[in-house]
Amino acid sequence: MPYIQVAGTQHSLRVGETPVGTSAEALLRVAGPEALGVQAVLTVGKDGAVSIRRSGTGTVRVNGVQLGVEPSPLIHGDKIEVAGQEMLFGDEKKSGGTQMLSGFD
Repeated sequence: MPYIQVAGTQHSLRVGETPVGTSAEALLRVAGPEALGVQAVLTVGKDGAVSIRRSGTGTVRVNGVQLGVEPSPLIHGDKIEVAGQEMLFGDEKKSGGTQMLSGFD
């Protein structure tokens, strides 16, 4: 299941759109002046693919790169910045595990 981690708290994402911002309209709220409103929208498709797009006039960055008009797909480990707040995107299905292997002689 995809999730966003904000300030150490993990928020699960469900199929559909999740508005992100500082106002009451945002399902995922971040710290900042309420006047900034909804800054971004996270979209989870039925296939589990997740993308982010700007909403409004705010600056949204993914891995330090400012988003343009088009949505950007997200992959496990992406860092997102909305209203100056850093978040981490993750997907439990895509998180790796460590496996011990024996060495060859």
